[in-house]
Amino acid sequence: MIDKRLLKEARERGLYFWLTIGFCLATGLLVVLQAYFLAQIVDRVFLQGQGLKEVDHKLILLLLVILARGVCGWLSEVLSHRIA
Repeated sequence: MIDKRLLKEARERGLYFWLTIGFCLATGLLVVLQAYFLAQIVDRVFLQGQGLKEVDHKLILLLLVILARGVCGWLSEVLSHRIA
């Protein structure tokens, strides 16, 4: 059972609470997307024999996903610290 004091605290800091949950979910989705792009790059370079020139767009997307994951992780940490 959830403690009533915890629910009261969550209501008082509702926006930060929901933003923290949103950024944590976004971070999780970005982890999956990062693994997908990495698998695509490994498949094309090592198994299909393509060069880096053919996968440069995937590398750029992977870099953007890594940066977005870092920003989402940082924001979720900052927001969760404000809740505490």
